[in-house]
Amino acid sequence: MIDATSSLKTLMFASRLQNDTKDIHSEVEKHPFVQNLLQDELETTSYYQHLKDLQFIYQTLEAAFPRALNLVPSLKKINFSELAREQYIVKDLNSIDFEHLHVKPSMAAIEYVNHLFQIQHQNPLKLLAHVYVRYLGDLSGGFILKKHIEKKWPNATNFYDFSSLLRMSDLSSPWKYKKLFKQILNELPLESHHYRGSQDGF
Repeated sequence: MIDATSSLKTLMFASRLQNDTKDIHSEVEKHPFVQNLLQDELETTSYYQHLKDLQFIYQTLEAAFPRALNLVPSLKKINFSELAREQYIVKDLNSIDFEHLHVKPSMAAIEYVNHLFQIQHQNPLKLLAHVYVRYLGDLSGGFILKKHIEKKWPNATNFYDFSSLLRMSDLSSPWKYKKLFKQILNELPLESHHYRGSQDGF
């Protein structure tokens, strides 16, 4: 437990992350890819490329972040295995909806993954900011996006299906899970220097 007289201030981590990443969420919502998806105008090859990039990114995160949990004892309260998405992305990539399609990760995805490799060695806590943005972002928009995805690719909706996550957590809605996850983050004994390291992850 952190001494109350410590000169390092314990921070409400999730609240700060939410504030510092709101511009990122706004940019994503306005991105042409998302707009085309919401208007049911996205091409099959574009969505398949998107899934391939996500697989590359989540494969990296889901290998790197558990190591961060071991290096930073205070993070062990996070049950990261519940959030893991790569296995569901693979199911979508192998869907009959994308039969005969084959692509490699885009240069943007490769650069992002290289960044993840870099920060995991500099400061494992920096990965926590990416986990927050990516996984809770998926959870927030997943139910809406899934409705549009299943119109064109009905066999490739596993990535945005969080029913197993909610069952494991014994919760009835993604919003309840988000609240629980943020509560866990806010209760972590992270201090000022920890927060700065996470914030600099982008």
